[in-house]
Amino acid sequence: GDSQALAEGLENSLPDPPLEELGMWGCKIGDSGSFALAKSLHAGVGVNLQTLLLDENDISAAGAKALGAGLKWCGKLRELGVSKNPLGKGFAHLLSGLGPGLVMLDASEADIDDAGAAAAASKLRSWPSLRTLRLFGNLLIGPFGCEAVARALLGAPSVKLADLKGANHGGEWVRLKKVLTDGGVDPVRMRVE
Repeated sequence: GDSQALAEGLENSLPDPPLEELGMWGCKIGDSGSFALAKSLHAGVGVNLQTLLLDENDISAAGAKALGAGLKWCGKLRELGVSKNPLGKGFAHLLSGLGPGLVMLDASEADIDDAGAAAAASKLRSWPSLRTLRLFGNLLIGPFGCEAVARALLGAPSVKLADLKGANHGGEWVRLKKVLTDGGVDPVRMRVE
């Protein structure tokens, strides 16, 4: 369909792909579009890609996993937006493809749970330029995921905002603020309420 045609068009730009930014908000590409895009990224069209915005595209865990494999070929990627997609358990796979140049990650309202938040937290040190992590509106993130992100912030000075607003911190926010403060991190860098 349309996604396959787009992928073929992108691949026609090889061997010198000019693609630096790709914004496809609300195009409903779904998993099949994610598979086609991942294939094109793997072929080399994303070698200069710096911004990829795929918000509101019905990308599920399977599509997220495919994108993670394709993103490994996008070494210059700085911004990734995948909000309002039901990524769920595929979020950790998507993260595995992101390189050290990442500056902004927005996976808001993406059906991410504690394991997904913990996966993002475990990657913070490998993203030394990350300034913004947006995971707000992921109601399945509970106290474990909130604590994982809070503790990861202790070793991630570049992160200016970790937004988990809407997560269920289980009444632990007062304690987590103390963990941050005791570790020399201003609690305003993390938002959960």
